Amino acid sequence: MDINRRNFLKASAISVSTVSLAGCTEPGEKVSELSQPMIGNEESSVEIHVFEDYSCGVCREYVLNHFPNLKNEYIDEDLISYYHHDWPIPVHPRWSNELANAARAVQDTQGVDAFFDFAKIVYENQSNMDIDVVRNAAENAGVTDVEYVLESGSNQLYSPVINKDFKYGQTLGVRGTPTVFVGGDNFDSLEMLPDYRFQTIAGVIEAQLD
Repeated sequence: MDINRRNFLKASAISVSTVSLAGCTEPGEKVSELSQPMIGNEESSVEIHVFEDYSCGVCREYVLNHFPNLKNEYIDEDLISYYHHDWPIPVHPRWSNELANAARAVQDTQGVDAFFDFAKIVYENQSNMDIDVVRNAAENAGVTDVEYVLESGSNQLYSPVINKDFKYGQTLGVRGTPTVFVGGDNFDSLEMLPDYRFQTIAGVIEAQLD
């Protein structure tokens, strides 16, 4: 893993404030550039990167039962920066990619907070996924242009963005989901953690914050 923190941030052009409008693209046009979904403190010396597939049952376990503690104790306290990455295996032949595209459309039109709200609702309804679940998730996340989100999912309008994430994950050695990495001033590159448990992630964070 020879991509260091500065090179990664430069290459990905990560910016929490960067939100473009769907109206700036032609109907059905592919979106090739979008900032990485990030919450927390962008200036923190400790960053967490997680690769997920929305149809992955273990990702559901992580997002619903481990991520909330991470958010409460470290993200909301502005102690770390937290980055989501799409890595559709795909676990499901339809929904892995369709949900990733829909979620990026939510980010693009409503921002990162809505993106993470949408993702949580999707994971909560993973076992009974259908188009109505996607629609309701978008509405509950505050999306104003729900039809654009649905179109983005079905036509995979954000596939160039998602493919970049997937290829980047491959360079880091991602082989499944969820895969968690930590980076910061004490690392030459992003370092893969042995598991996704809150206790594991928190232990690494505490060691870096001390």
